[in-house]
Amino acid sequence: MNILEKMSQKQFFSASEQAVIDHIAQDPNCVINASVKDLAAAAFTSPSTVVRLFKKLDCSSFSEFKIQFVSAVNQQQKHPAVDANVPFKRNDTLSQIGKNLEALCSDALHETLSLFQEKTYQKAVRKLNAAQFIDVYALGANLYFAKNFQLDLMRINKKAVVLDSLIGMELNASNSDRTHVALVISYSGESKELVDCCQILRKRGTFIICITSMGNNSISDVSHLTLDIVSREKTFSKIGLFSSKYSILMVLDLLYSGIYRENYEQNKHYTVIESRFSSAGARS
Repeated sequence: MNILEKMSQKQFFSASEQAVIDHIAQDPNCVINASVKDLAAAAFTSPSTVVRLFKKLDCSSFSEFKIQFVSAVNQQQKHPAVDANVPFKRNDTLSQIGKNLEALCSDALHETLSLFQEKTYQKAVRKLNAAQFIDVYALGANLYFAKNFQLDLMRINKKAVVLDSLIGMELNASNSDRTHVALVISYSGESKELVDCCQILRKRGTFIICITSMGNNSISDVSHLTLDIVSREKTFSKIGLFSSKYSILMVLDLLYSGIYRENYEQNKHYTVIESRFSSAGARS
């Protein structure tokens, strides 16, 4: 994730820090010759706020920020980013749309990996692999991703339950315990139904892993582990799932691959048998 992408994550910044970002966004060239005091004055805030902003952006100094910022702006001008909410225009050809979606997919996967934390994923894999019961909680389009993950696990003889009704989710959460691990998929992390289930699961002692947009939200706050996905899309203005779809699938594929690796030879045996069975069914 480059510095422009970090600056777009509004949930991480205070109002005064966001004012500095907004000022820079309106006039990117102001960064080149400005000082910390200049930026603070232009954004009607204090120099300490500007310094705090740089630290949140993982820059040790204003000079480092300038280098990263100018480099990212130049790269963006050479290769303009595709809008994740509406990735094509009315008059675009299908060929152009395909190129836009390819770029969007590539950027989403790259950014997802930039958010990857080895220790967090390792712990998630261990918890899922050791669980007697894996329960996946999701709503809307995320149910399709959950079902795909369920099928992958079935290939290695590992069962997962995908709850696809609100009453089913609530009942399952109420009967859950420490032998279960809950995997919760939510882009916003604010779905009331899923938040309610997570609160029940937490009381029941169930370990909760959530896949959600980076930054604090109600579901990540109550979960034990959070696996971040890209958050370029706006909930109310996107025309479909583009970046988030690729990101969620990447996270689920990483989890499945990690679980597979834990018992590699045994799981390879299962998948070979499954492949032979599928081939025999196709011939019949």
